[in-house]
Amino acid sequence: MFREYARSGVVSKPVDLGLPAYVVNEFRKFVQREHVSGESIAKRQTGPKAVIQLDPWGGSGPTLTLPILNAAEDVWAWRLQGDGQFERFPVSRFMEREVPLRAARGWTVSLIDGLETKSEVAFEGLGELSALFFDPKDGRLISPAGGLRLERAWVLLPGDAKIEAVAADGSQAPIGITEELPELGQAWSGYRQMEVSLHGLRAVAIRADDQKPWSRLVVRSVSE
Repeated sequence: MFREYARSGVVSKPVDLGLPAYVVNEFRKFVQREHVSGESIAKRQTGPKAVIQLDPWGGSGPTLTLPILNAAEDVWAWRLQGDGQFERFPVSRFMEREVPLRAARGWTVSLIDGLETKSEVAFEGLGELSALFFDPKDGRLISPAGGLRLERAWVLLPGDAKIEAVAADGSQAPIGITEELPELGQAWSGYRQMEVSLHGLRAVAIRADDQKPWSRLVVRSVSE
């Protein structure tokens, strides 16, 4: 649904998308509230790099988008590696490809020319942090390395995991959930997704279960 809106600028009818009406209605409220246009999403999605994105209303979890490469040769291919996931796809000069991802500690995407690797990018997954963060403006996965420079974020985490807000004085409290997002299916069944407020926070704290220590991810000012 997110990608279709980027293409057309119109929120399609539930019957056309094959989704429940309440899911489409929540998406419509989101784009109206955030003043998100299809054009603004499309502009941020252009470029030759592979990206991981989340469409919370799609129901299937994060996907890898493999871009069009106009100068690609016939022997070029994309190679995806993750925990228990190893796939290879031909490079297209005409059409993007969306690949559903499985939960993993990380994913590596390589552009190969026969046996030679032309480029490679690594995405951090559900490792020590046990959560994935996405920018609501375009659905892109955020690398935790630079911290979170957002007022709000989409969070995807295991059903038993906990997330809390860390205030400026270092104290922890329940995080502000601005929107509960639809349940996921397929490979991400049992995971939760939500939109959370990061305004005024020093960090967010996450732990996979009550037996694990808390891990923290710094929240930085949007102006930094």
